[in-house]
Amino acid sequence: VLESIVFMRIMQIRYKIYIKILLKLLAIAYICQIASNLCEDLGYHSISFQIETIGKLSILVLSIPIISSLLETIEHLLT
Repeated sequence: VLESIVFMRIMQIRYKIYIKILLKLLAIAYICQIASNLCEDLGYHSISFQIETIGKLSILVLSIPIISSLLETIEHLLT
């Protein structure tokens, strides 16, 4: 029981960090979409594709802590 309480405390602290990460992910998505649409409208299709690819990779890299925490939580619940 004590272990579960400690685990929940840790998760509350992490929650604030994850909100910041999610806001960054949202900002990256919007900025990349707007930039990609502008390049597409101007006829720069290859640059548009590169912006979308970089945005997707950035989102993937920034989401690694959230994914690892989710896996850790699932592991804790299964034990």
